[in-house]
Amino acid sequence: MEGDERTAYVTRLAERGLAIHSFDGHVLKLTYNPAADHQIELGKAADQDELGQYARGVIADLPDAVQMFPGMERIEVEFGAI
Repeated sequence: MEGDERTAYVTRLAERGLAIHSFDGHVLKLTYNPAADHQIELGKAADQDELGQYARGVIADLPDAVQMFPGMERIEVEFGAI
């Protein structure tokens, strides 16, 4: 099941131009590419708070996804090309 949840999580992140950068046991770091964000107007970007809330919401929607990141305390979003 973990592989399915990981695939679902990564797919949902990609819909917003997000990708997993790293996880250090406490902080899940995501990178953001506004050109790949299917939910934002071309040429614009979402803010870090909005994207962090989205990533947390996806974890809430996929109950087994949180098991991929044991000990996670927060999510950080870094802007830049993936």
